[in-house]
Amino acid sequence: MRVIAALALCTMASSAVGQSLLYKVDLEERIDRSELIVEGRVIGQRAFWNQAKTLIHTASRIAVYRVFKGKAEQGVVEVITPGGVIGHTANAVYPSLELRPGDVGVLFLESDYKTRGTKSLRPYASVQGFVRYDEARGGAADVFDSYLDITNELHSRIQTQVGQRVQVLRDYTVPARSVVVALPKVVPVITSVAPAQTTAGTRSEITITGTGFEAYDGGTNSAVFFPNADDGGQTLRGAGDVYITSWTDTEIKVDVPTAAGTGPIMVQSASQLRGTSPNPLTIDYNQIEIYFDVDGVLAPTATYTISPGHHPFVRQPSGIRRFGV
Repeated sequence: MRVIAALALCTMASSAVGQSLLYKVDLEERIDRSELIVEGRVIGQRAFWNQAKTLIHTASRIAVYRVFKGKAEQGVVEVITPGGVIGHTANAVYPSLELRPGDVGVLFLESDYKTRGTKSLRPYASVQGFVRYDEARGGAADVFDSYLDITNELHSRIQTQVGQRVQVLRDYTVPARSVVVALPKVVPVITSVAPAQTTAGTRSEITITGTGFEAYDGGTNSAVFFPNADDGGQTLRGAGDVYITSWTDTEIKVDVPTAAGTGPIMVQSASQLRGTSPNPLTIDYNQIEIYFDVDGVLAPTATYTISPGHHPFVRQPSGIRRFGV
């Protein structure tokens, strides 16, 4: 049974809240201070308690494509970030870097001796320690900056400052901004999105109408993308299969996912053709959703640990557990 815990937040619609809690760390400082800089993809994750059992951390395994600084001789590195889920207990830490399986980009890493009592790696400057690639539209972005030309605007700057020959461990084609050329009649065309104003992470459903959406392929290529509120919409956040309510060639019903921000939305068909809404969807506020895959039935009440304290949840018929901060 899949259960969702949702943490109510104040507005994150254009990432203003997240950015107001941060100060910008320039790319040059991140390059200089990092011990290891790699390009790679998250291929697996596991959660664990810290030694005092007061905070859950997540260890993400990164398949390394390129090494810009330092060494990654095994071709896989493990990166520790705060927050995670163990059993029926979850920690949510904000703002901090949240990596997800499938994420790809450049990681700026430093040593961490405290979390596990042995040497491990953590992102330098927390959430700014990852430049996430936008494989749907091309380019990349972190919290403050975007890089339309990844090779020249990001890779070249790192290589020039480091002065180390880039080591290629796996073949990977960097996503580039491009224009899809196709017959107009098969390109998805969005005519309307209703309602035009809603909330994210609250299981709020929107209806997208138009043409050329094609049949739903179970999420292999068919997807709805929203502006990523964590970086002001510089990248997109996809709504996975769990969020899709219905999908036809002319209408899609989808729940707005956590961290979706205000702006135009994009529909990608099974043929990987894309169309963007003519008008922005306005997100009033966001909730953080934490997914639990649980065997059996949960008790009507439970307590989940959300850093830094304990907050009781009350089960609701929808299967969503919410608490406010």
